[in-house]
Amino acid sequence: MPFGNKAMPTIVYSYLAKPPLEELPRILEELRLANRYRNRLVEIELERRRKYHEILESVKTEAIKKLEFETDSLKAKIDALDEAVSLRNQANQKRSITKEERAEFKLLRSIRSPLLKELKIEREKVKATGVLDQQLEIADCDDLAKRKAARAECGIYWGNYLEIEKSVPHSGPEPRFHRFDGTGKIAVQLQKGLSPEDAYLGQDTRLSITKPPDEAYSKRNRRGRRTFVRMRIGSHDNGRPISTTVPFEMHRLPPNDCSIQWAFLVRRKVKGTQFRWLFQLVVGRKLGWGALDAANSGSVGIDVGWRVIRPQDGINERLRVAYWISDNGQEGELSLPIELVNKWEYAEAVQGQRSINFDGARDVLGMWLHNHNSELPIWLQEKSRDLGKWKSENRLADLVYQWNSNRFEGDHSILEIANEWRKQDRHLLHVIQSVREKAMANRNEIYKRFAAQIRRNYSIIAVEDWNIRKSLKDKGVEAGDHDKMSRLYHRIGAPGILRQLLIAKARNPVKIDAKYTTKTCHACGKLDPFDAAEQLSHTCVHCGVTEDQDRRAAINILNGALNERLGDENNPIGARNGDLAST
Repeated sequence: MPFGNKAMPTIVYSYLAKPPLEELPRILEELRLANRYRNRLVEIELERRRKYHEILESVKTEAIKKLEFETDSLKAKIDALDEAVSLRNQANQKRSITKEERAEFKLLRSIRSPLLKELKIEREKVKATGVLDQQLEIADCDDLAKRKAARAECGIYWGNYLEIEKSVPHSGPEPRFHRFDGTGKIAVQLQKGLSPEDAYLGQDTRLSITKPPDEAYSKRNRRGRRTFVRMRIGSHDNGRPISTTVPFEMHRLPPNDCSIQWAFLVRRKVKGTQFRWLFQLVVGRKLGWGALDAANSGSVGIDVGWRVIRPQDGINERLRVAYWISDNGQEGELSLPIELVNKWEYAEAVQGQRSINFDGARDVLGMWLHNHNSELPIWLQEKSRDLGKWKSENRLADLVYQWNSNRFEGDHSILEIANEWRKQDRHLLHVIQSVREKAMANRNEIYKRFAAQIRRNYSIIAVEDWNIRKSLKDKGVEAGDHDKMSRLYHRIGAPGILRQLLIAKARNPVKIDAKYTTKTCHACGKLDPFDAAEQLSHTCVHCGVTEDQDRRAAINILNGALNERLGDENNPIGARNGDLAST
């Protein structure tokens, strides 16, 4: 019998839970030990990468060092030239490159190409000696021994250490140490999988779920969906399981033909100093997770991205987050109501007041400490060093918390002021988190309903394949306080979340290159540069067609998807005969 779980498409079912009814201290200690084990693995991984780098440097010949220096220098020149051309094109709102620049690109690349081939040959010579492989194998053996020792000493349940080990990979960016803040998750791996029906039977000691009655799902009866899960969190010395019972709301049942592969009990920090519990199931399904109600025909192009639409023609101000148009001529926009935007702005205003309160408390406390420096205990002198440069409310709150446990004569008045600030700061933090959390849930529900409506009507759903960070530079009708407001609207609109929901369960998702979808005229197919941040509608200088730029982008995205389906790789964007050029 194979070990573990068979590979199949998986998704995560996440349920809101309450704190465990049993073994809570053990669970919190398990989370702390899991965080410590992860940091130990990070330490081991950083040491392994350092050794690898030293080994690779030690076997380099003088020829390799010389060739690397020359190729890196040429690469830096090519990148600098490319950056200069990109910045100029961005400023001029058009694509262009001079003959001199093209010739310089060609010259630099022609010089670098043979050097790279020569460098590859030199490296193969070193590899052929076997010295490199031998030293790397020794480093790997040492790394493996350290990991085994760390696992043996970690003291956590095996499902947890498997999950922790996956979070510290051997490749990619350098892993970082994490301070323990009370969050984490308890993991249970269900080897070979567990069907939902078997989980409902209650005979498996690893995971047992009390299934809500069927009538709880036939009407809007949330109370009837409240149930319990019993999951294993460890073992006694004699091997007997240690389990806990967790109340949760099972708002949706996983399909009977799926297989439960993992179960997680998650503890997250919300509302500043408060925590939320979640019960999660990772379930796999041979048939995949495409929505059964997805349409079998029809195409739609969707331009995703936020834009503030000011009041006009009796229509209220709103935050447009998408514009769509289909091959049957239907179109529309998705906008967030201004009331939802106001909630986010209110949270930002409260955060501003919180920052003002922090600055005042820090200055008052700093002045008192300066005037009473000779009377302060050593720990407080060390702890409050450079207090005037602090920018973190949490850091100051931690100082006040520690001070309450280490009182000294004469601190009554100032500590009373500090505690009053800490109490008010905690209240404001809870308000901010609560408002943002409710606003995000409201926004996500709007997005889910829109995505469901789109997939039920259209088989081909086309969106732009863009870099989310770059969209911050391109959106926004008005430019006042651009950086601050752009980032706020970007967080509210969350275009990445909307795009992911649109393509997650689409029958035929298509991603179109985002370059110039807005600045290519859908009517004539020519590039028409203009300031997209200042103009909502634009008249093409080539054909005279005036169009809302988001609608223009949606048409180009749709045409790009239709062209791609027809195999026209030379015209991925813009109009063709039979497309929506005349719309």
